[in-house]
Amino acid sequence: MDLSHYVGQEAVKRQLKALIDVAKSRSQPLAHILLCGHPGMGKGTLARAIANEVKKKVKECSNLLVIERPGDLAALITNLEDGDIMLIREIELRVRWGAHLYL
Repeated sequence: MDLSHYVGQEAVKRQLKALIDVAKSRSQPLAHILLCGHPGMGKGTLARAIANEVKKKVKECSNLLVIERPGDLAALITNLEDGDIMLIREIELRVRWGAHLYL
């Protein structure tokens, strides 16, 4: 699935497509993008559509206890390859040590 198959959010898709096109034209990875919203709104699907557009992998963090210490977030980021998409599900439920200061 790519952005053309993602249903709804037309304004968001136009903005993302423009960012993706610029990154591709410059042969650079996509800039940082933060998707936020209520559960079930399609953030994960949109993240996978973005990854397919830029031909990169989605690294998904879905274990509720993954981010318990500051070093845990650093470990997740360190394991990303250039251009990969990191999807942290329900991060507000995971932050237990004040990581919101770093996000």
